[in-house]
Amino acid sequence: MTKPAPKSNGNASDSILVVDRVSKTFESNSQRSIPALAPVSMDIRKGDVVVFVGPSGCGKSTLLNLIAGFIQPSSGKITLEGEHVVAPGCERLMMFQDHGLFPWLNVIDNVSYGLKRRWFHPTARREKARQFLRMMHLENYEKANIHELSGGMKQRVALARALAPDPSVLLIDEPFSALDTVVRLELYAELQRIHQETKKTIIFVTHEMQEAACLGDRVMVFSGSPGSVIHELRIDLPRPRNYTDPQVQAHAQDLITRLQANPQ
Repeated sequence: MTKPAPKSNGNASDSILVVDRVSKTFESNSQRSIPALAPVSMDIRKGDVVVFVGPSGCGKSTLLNLIAGFIQPSSGKITLEGEHVVAPGCERLMMFQDHGLFPWLNVIDNVSYGLKRRWFHPTARREKARQFLRMMHLENYEKANIHELSGGMKQRVALARALAPDPSVLLIDEPFSALDTVVRLELYAELQRIHQETKKTIIFVTHEMQEAACLGDRVMVFSGSPGSVIHELRIDLPRPRNYTDPQVQAHAQDLITRLQANPQ
């Protein structure tokens, strides 16, 4: 039996994003219904860093795609600042696992691409893009081709591109899983610095418990498929956090214990 999602302890009036009893069922080629996400509810406040963790196939990326507006829920609804989410929008931007950069554009043109929808003059677009390249310490690479960059630099460009249009919510889907340990540790520090500077609301998907404990203010633990939120862990450690800090490791172990207590 699917367990009901825990209710948020936050005040709904403070919420920027509300997920209200949202579920998703996919239809297979054989016309068979495949439930991917059981009804999930949560309130996310402005400036929160909320992390979704859980086993593979538990629906955490499905929920991220629902929030992005790439797919529509089978039941329930999602609202951002009171507006019903029915399609993708520049107020909700995604940073993908494979960075999703355009290989035919150089660095600054990739970062400025999303600003075209905001009706910036071309000169203003490039200056705005340069602002975020400076934030990511990439100002010396604006004319570089994407294939010339390391994996970590590509993810920095992808983050700059997602931030440039000033979204209300930044959605991040396992962007560090393919990177080596040293680069990942650098990017954990970078993401925390960017959050402190911008105060963005961030929703982050990972399967790595220590990453979740390092980055999240609130960690939503999902059950196996069809996914439901079985626990919310609030992490009140000061920032910036070190991935190897014993307190971060202790929270990560708590997350592992929660998952092991709810086998699917």
